[in-house]
Amino acid sequence: MNAIEKHADMDINIPSAPPFFRYADRDQAFPALKQAGFLDFQLNTIPIVWHGQQPSDIVDVIYKATVRTRLIVDAQTERVREKIHSHLISDIEKFRIGDHYEIALPAALVTATKPI
Repeated sequence: MNAIEKHADMDINIPSAPPFFRYADRDQAFPALKQAGFLDFQLNTIPIVWHGQQPSDIVDVIYKATVRTRLIVDAQTERVREKIHSHLISDIEKFRIGDHYEIALPAALVTATKPI
């Protein structure tokens, strides 16, 4: 689902941010933890599934999942917001299972220990 990347004007006045999935990548997370003095790094994938009765249920979760997503969508023109919304609804239709929708969005859980 790349509706925002495809349609949104990203030349908007919001604070810069690091890549969203930066610390879900062990090559990014582990060196940062090591530099901060942590040891025994682990990265585990946690299965998470978003459920919805209608595609709009999932769209609501996407829009509200992060402050940044909401800021980006709200900064768009009405026409662009409609394009994003239509694109998301179309993408979500692919995840229909019977009378509902399920989208697997696993989470990365990174843990480490810090010596005392």
